[in-house]
Amino acid sequence: MLKKLMSAAVLAAAAATAHAAPQSYEITYRGFQAVHDGVFEPDRTLKVTFTVDDLDHNGSYSLDELLALDSNRIAYSGSCDIIHCVDIFTWTPGALPTFSARYINNNGFDFTMQSIVTGESHKSFYQSSFGFRYDYTWDWTPATTATITAVPEPASFGMLAVGLAGMVALGRRRRAHG
Repeated sequence: MLKKLMSAAVLAAAAATAHAAPQSYEITYRGFQAVHDGVFEPDRTLKVTFTVDDLDHNGSYSLDELLALDSNRIAYSGSCDIIHCVDIFTWTPGALPTFSARYINNNGFDFTMQSIVTGESHKSFYQSSFGFRYDYTWDWTPATTATITAVPEPASFGMLAVGLAGMVALGRRRRAHG
């Protein structure tokens, strides 16, 4: 009985002192209007992953709580640099995030730009010093859909394995004792 009481006390103390760790999410946007030819492309997708930490514990996230955002060439890691930047970010779970992100690189031979403004458009532009060029813009429409999923942290899989091993051990112990 004392073991059970001590175990419960330890678990309660651990739960009371726990801080939610940063969490990663993946959004898949599907269905965009191609500006260059005016055709709606229902299978055109845009994948975005981001990691947030609710520093002020209010249940929603701002730019200050965005740790990373990745999509195609955009690779933001908590602060803007010359190439990667997120200008706006807000999100409350249960809704879709609002953000504006960009990638701009001019290495002297090529100029590459990608941008995403949620609810408006995502763009890809490339110009080489040898004359090759592409410029694509896809607009959000009322038919654009989005799916957001949490990306499990590696520690979650470890906790799952420990929990399953505990359940197996408990089951074997019960069978062994009748």
